[in-house]
Amino acid sequence: MRKILIVSYHFPPDASVGGMRPAKFAKYLPQFGWEPIILTVEERYHPRIDQSKLKDLGPAPRVYRTRMLPQPGRLYLALKTRLRKATPGPASTPVAASSSTHRGVLSSIRRALGSLECLPDDKQTWIPVAVPIAAKIVRQHNVDALLTTGPPMSCHVIGLLLKAVTGRRWIADFRDPWLLNREESAPPSTAFSRAAEAWLEQKTMLNADSVVFTTDRMQVYLHQRYPFLTTKSAVILNGYDPSDYNGGPIDASRSHRDTFTLTHTGTIYQKRSAELLLRCLSDLIRAGRIPRARIRVNFVGSTPTVRERATQLDLADVVTVIDFMKYEDCVHLLHRSAVLLLFAQGQPLQIPTKLYDYIAVGKPILVFAEDAATADQLPGATVVGPDDGEGLEAKLKEMYVQFQNGVLAVKESTTDGIPRDLTKVELTRKLAHLLN
Repeated sequence: MRKILIVSYHFPPDASVGGMRPAKFAKYLPQFGWEPIILTVEERYHPRIDQSKLKDLGPAPRVYRTRMLPQPGRLYLALKTRLRKATPGPASTPVAASSSTHRGVLSSIRRALGSLECLPDDKQTWIPVAVPIAAKIVRQHNVDALLTTGPPMSCHVIGLLLKAVTGRRWIADFRDPWLLNREESAPPSTAFSRAAEAWLEQKTMLNADSVVFTTDRMQVYLHQRYPFLTTKSAVILNGYDPSDYNGGPIDASRSHRDTFTLTHTGTIYQKRSAELLLRCLSDLIRAGRIPRARIRVNFVGSTPTVRERATQLDLADVVTVIDFMKYEDCVHLLHRSAVLLLFAQGQPLQIPTKLYDYIAVGKPILVFAEDAATADQLPGATVVGPDDGEGLEAKLKEMYVQFQNGVLAVKESTTDGIPRDLTKVELTRKLAHLLN
């Protein structure tokens, strides 16, 4: 079999959703004549671990897990803290007043240094470790091709350097857009760091033999910026693995019939928000249009402010926030729910990976999004605009009545236009075609 080196910061048992795509590629590539070799980081760098995500990788692929170099800024702060503790100063040290000009210069310096530490992201210290190890793997195992997947975009910088060193065929896989994703992120930036990052993106697009995107809209957006991509780009959706869902979609009749349960899984971040949903639920319950005892809402994952906001709106007994749940337990919870919630506000080019989980489970999906990639993927689905409170209240009431009458189900029109086969094995077949 030919060999492919997959470079991915996220990989099981990392609980992050970003690790699922490369893991499923690794699972199914052997069916198409490719043996995967994985290069990733040590488990200690991942905030949450889910060992259940390792169970279906089949014959264990070679996985090389490496360390990362410490961030210079963090190392500096650690040393500064130690020195301060080791040499305590006088009880009260007068602080000299700094001029506004002096403070401005210091602020600019701090911002410049911070931007360099996040170029292209805060995983940059993996690059000097990963590149020589990856080059050695390519030589030792006679690797035929490379696949890098991001974010983090440091993986593509690794691919760019490996392409120069080894000359192997290279596929750059973008789960999110690079610069657009950067513009919405928190790390500081300067004119220099933005120019440097734009240069890195351009070099990646130029030097990769194939560039893969997860949505049609992302492909169109990058084609506008880089017309030469039209000859070497492809769209490979995220899809789902039937083995994660007992073989495929399960009938909605398995929902708990006594309680109208709505469930969201995954992180709510950037412009995603559950505020409109919580306010509408509060109004509906207060008005008696949906009985408090008959409705429950689950949020699984990192959901900043949801618990606090639910308490403020008198929904503490209705809303349950679960910080972390193993993937297989998440799937069971989705099966037991009546409606699945998808927040995709402010994401014009991406489709949250959980959408494919929802499609596989076969339950009605309530989508919060603008005219964007997510709405494209579910024509005919229940889509609510970010500020359409009146429309949302009507939809929730309608869904509740249908649930009470036992007729709440996925509309046939919801699946119109969706590719017939969103399974991971078929999507991996598309990747193998690009490699051949």
